[in-house]
Amino acid sequence: MALALVEAGARAVYCVDLAPTPSDEWTKVKAYAGRMQGTGGEGRVEYISGDVTDQEAMWKIGETIGDREGRLDACVAAAGVLKTHTDCLEYPAKQFRDVMDVNVNGVLFTAQAAGRQMDRFGNGGSIILIASMSGTITNKDHAWVSYNSSKSAVLQMARSMACELGLKRIRVNTLSPGHIYTKCVRLLHPRNKN
Repeated sequence: MALALVEAGARAVYCVDLAPTPSDEWTKVKAYAGRMQGTGGEGRVEYISGDVTDQEAMWKIGETIGDREGRLDACVAAAGVLKTHTDCLEYPAKQFRDVMDVNVNGVLFTAQAAGRQMDRFGNGGSIILIASMSGTITNKDHAWVSYNSSKSAVLQMARSMACELGLKRIRVNTLSPGHIYTKCVRLLHPRNKN
């Protein structure tokens, strides 16, 4: 997602993740984006360690980015975790709360952090919440009651935020990716015996 924003012409893309240091994959994206300079992709990619479940910390991160850049135009709130298959009748409360905390609260706090800066600078903007097809349908043979519930919440969150923020020229939309079964995944899926 960061690379797509750079390719679209973003001046700076900030990636917030829980790890204290960026992953190898992130480092490769940053290096690739750096090689794009002068070819239409002028943006730099920055890393900030942060916990999306901490509202105050996320708001501070948004403020820091706003102070550095003098604006904040787009946000992709992609926080999400998926736990192992767990029967809905046996689903542990803590595990359910953990998923909801990241997938719902974390998405809200990220969107708030960006939206507050968009409002502060008065330039409008675009907030994209990453939902899932699992927020609209149920995946057969997947015991994901917490994940599916959380992604449904993200869909409604976007509708609610869009109604409130539209008057400030801040768009709020969702993307709902789906499963992509590769040959390898099909071989490992329990329905396939081969």
